[in-house]
Amino acid sequence: MGSFAYTCCISGLPIEAGDKVRFMMLTRNPYYEEGRHNCYIDGLWFPRALPLRASYNDYGSIEGAQDPFIQQSWLDGLRMDLVELAIGKNKYHDVATSKDMSFDELLEALWEGRVLVKSNVDTNGFLWDKKLEQNKGVNISVAQAMIREDVWSALVNLNVSMAKRYRAAAREWYTKKVLNSDKDEIRYAFMRVQAPLGLFSFEYILSDTKPCTVGLGTHLYMLAKKCTFSDEIIDLLGEFACITAILSRMCRYQWSPSGGSGPQEGDWKSHVAFLGSMLGVAKENLARSNARGQE
Repeated sequence: MGSFAYTCCISGLPIEAGDKVRFMMLTRNPYYEEGRHNCYIDGLWFPRALPLRASYNDYGSIEGAQDPFIQQSWLDGLRMDLVELAIGKNKYHDVATSKDMSFDELLEALWEGRVLVKSNVDTNGFLWDKKLEQNKGVNISVAQAMIREDVWSALVNLNVSMAKRYRAAAREWYTKKVLNSDKDEIRYAFMRVQAPLGLFSFEYILSDTKPCTVGLGTHLYMLAKKCTFSDEIIDLLGEFACITAILSRMCRYQWSPSGGSGPQEGDWKSHVAFLGSMLGVAKENLARSNARGQE
């Protein structure tokens, strides 16, 4: 198969060879009931770990991944819940997976759709109930997603004051609840945050939001045990939380894997035409809304 463009999971815009991206792992929500209405950003899929900075390799994956400590947290997390698979019937695509696989092997497995994890018995601070019992030990899909770096930056800059508040919240949270806490308190800081803090609070977004799964909170906990968070990581926490809040509030976006690939190059002219048409629809309805408000 030849080279091809990929798709930004947020904007739907093409990702071409060498484009800078944020690369993510998303876990399928085991509690979602097919066909049921969902209104939460993490109702279908949820971020498993912090995204990585990288470049698109023109073949459905990435190259030049940065953030080595975050890379290692991805591998450490899979040692907790990965369902190990042997090579399947198609030896070229049904690749094996193991808890000691390398990062490059993980990338290949993600592209081939071979990463499965198993729900565990740790409730991440949730109360045990029948629904948790039903989902104990089930296999869950993990998929890859990419966000264009310029789309990431555009979202952060969409509300500069909001991004600044989230970065400050990340720094305050890390200083108070990680640097100046004992081991048990640090673990709790990454577990589920109770509802009164709000769905868009910094701490909720970066906690384990689904019981019996290995999520963002667990990965951050493992990261905190291995290294002191750099300013880059702390800013990443704030920016990721800010983007999540923006997508939830403004766009009713729901996390999902990147939706498709191809052709070889992005058809930017068609995207400009389509998005221009959608902008026209939004402006017309904004004008109607403003007019109703003046009546």
